[in-house]
Amino acid sequence: DTSAIPDTDTISSAVFSVYSTATTINNAFSDSLSLVLSNPASNNALVAADYDTLGTTKQATDIAFSALTNSAFNDWTLNATGISNVSKTGISKFGLRGLFDLNNAPPTWSSAGRQTFEHYMADQAGSPGTVNDPKLVVVHDVPDLSINIVDTLAITESVALSNSQL
Repeated sequence: DTSAIPDTDTISSAVFSVYSTATTINNAFSDSLSLVLSNPASNNALVAADYDTLGTTKQATDIAFSALTNSAFNDWTLNATGISNVSKTGISKFGLRGLFDLNNAPPTWSSAGRQTFEHYMADQAGSPGTVNDPKLVVVHDVPDLSINIVDTLAITESVALSNSQL
């Protein structure tokens, strides 16, 4: 829920992070994970049919399976498109999708080939509290609403001199 970000603030950056518990690569092909938008029917009760709600536009640079780190957070730094999709009025919804799936381009399969990315999800049973839940860290700034007092005084003095000369 990113609705706590004031509507007038400017979002300068955001990072989506998922804690990996295990990654397996048993094949000759190399896939990546893409951060995309999602639009599940419910914000807190995902179902299998929600798979079809994953978007196709990348919200960050892909991370190759071979670059994923186990027992640590893996970070997707949002690009301009991703930053523009952080909601200031509700829930920001992102998901991860394999690049082969995203591009609808099946890899060349090898025998017993597979890639897996096991990670903690929010409210996962057995997860150590919420310390390993997925997270979205958003950096936002209050707009600069300051008035340049020096310029204002200069204009006032100039007007006063003009009036006295008339």
